[in-house]
Amino acid sequence: MKKINSIMSLLAGVLLLSLAACDNGNEGTIYTPTAEEKGFSFLTEESAASYKPDYKDTVYTVRLARNFVEGDSTVAITVDCDDPLFDIPTEAVFKDGEAFADITFNIEGMATGKSYTITMAIDSALLAQIQTTDSAALAIKGIAEIEITLTVDYSWKKIGTVKATDTWGSEENAEVDLEQAVEFENASMILVRLKDLEHILDPDYTEEEGYHFQFAMTKETYQIDAIPQAQMMGYYDSDYGNFYWVYIPGSYGCKAVKDQNKYTINGLVGYDSNSSSLGLYDYYTLEFTWTDGYPLDDVVADDEEDEEPVENGFGSIVAGADKADYVGKYMAYFKNEGAKDSLEVSIALVGDQLVLKGLFTDEKTGNGLDSLVDVVDLKLDFFGGLLYCSGQDFIGKNKYADTVAVYTYDSESGDYFDNAWLVAGFKEDGNIQFTNYGYNEDAVDGLITLYEDTDGIWQGNEIAPYKIVLKPETAAATARRHNKVDVASNMQEAKDFFNMQPTARHSLKK
Repeated sequence: MKKINSIMSLLAGVLLLSLAACDNGNEGTIYTPTAEEKGFSFLTEESAASYKPDYKDTVYTVRLARNFVEGDSTVAITVDCDDPLFDIPTEAVFKDGEAFADITFNIEGMATGKSYTITMAIDSALLAQIQTTDSAALAIKGIAEIEITLTVDYSWKKIGTVKATDTWGSEENAEVDLEQAVEFENASMILVRLKDLEHILDPDYTEEEGYHFQFAMTKETYQIDAIPQAQMMGYYDSDYGNFYWVYIPGSYGCKAVKDQNKYTINGLVGYDSNSSSLGLYDYYTLEFTWTDGYPLDDVVADDEEDEEPVENGFGSIVAGADKADYVGKYMAYFKNEGAKDSLEVSIALVGDQLVLKGLFTDEKTGNGLDSLVDVVDLKLDFFGGLLYCSGQDFIGKNKYADTVAVYTYDSESGDYFDNAWLVAGFKEDGNIQFTNYGYNEDAVDGLITLYEDTDGIWQGNEIAPYKIVLKPETAAATARRHNKVDVASNMQEAKDFFNMQPTARHSLKK
């Protein structure tokens, strides 16, 4: 959309340049530029062409204009191009009577899957200008520089269909074609794209097709291996410029997670301010389920619903044999403000204390200015083969306070609690489920970080996870799935062992 608008406006100026130099026989005075106004101009600021792998074109032509036709002219051209493939002329030659001169260069041998950028420029002192009769401030000036982008695109074949949703578009579970680059050669990866992604998910604002979300996947496991740092979305705003999908691994919470045939990509949206610089606009999450054509056998059925924990925890979890059963690396899946989210976490044994690492760590999440800056360990109590968590008075600090605490809370009401507990154990599939402790006086399903200042109580981190499930990335003892300890008895005994007190409900008021 940007290119169409800018090219049309610039062509209007070029037409004036050419008309000023031509007498077509109409009555009236033909404008003749003065010596100071005579000059040259490119037709557009940008030019682009995309070719197929078997392209037959041998040359590319850029046109330069002048606003007079008398005599011969030779204009020096400055060329900026790092690729030695192109031998580009460094001057344009106008013959007497000609308003245009072509700069032509060879484009044979461009590599498939590669984009080439070439910048041509003329001395700004040579720019054409046409003085309007109204005001000197309304003079139309030429274009001194053009940026050319030449791309040889892959051939793409459809390998499946996904159902996609993102935080930018208005459509949910929209069907999007998944395509693979035929000519991309790599021993361990394939290159794929979600065709016309934002055009499908946000049709009211991204009307143009041809903007695809591209990434690489491993051949054996179909994990997402790499994502380009910036890709145009096909959306343009006059105030912000072009918008981009942005992905910076390890920063701003950018990560890609695969759970069977379900994929989640957390990234950013950027904009170019109608220039070459790129600014960050917002956080971005894309979720898609690979339905048709998925090559592995770990498919989640379309009608399979998320498992809700039993409110009192009885029967929904199995006790482990000892603390060592819980130690390992996990992918934590949870809900946060109604949306699904995930983080890489671990449970470690520090001395005799089990700790959960990574759930509230800014280093892992990059969740904005309010998030914790210290790497924190959330203490987990162990009794009778189960884990217990009632919060913690201090887990770190943020930019506003030196003391940030964690409390248990109810995601439905948003209230948080003193002395209310989450309990965790193994589900039959080996995942760890956090659920409400059966003897709480209120239902508790999550954790929230809080700090206090003179104005009140505030949330200390942008993540307030609830309905937490840990899926192991490194296996622990297999005996944990078959432990026959009576979970209900363990919980009753834990009440006395930990001297659990009546819960106190608090509302978070800002």
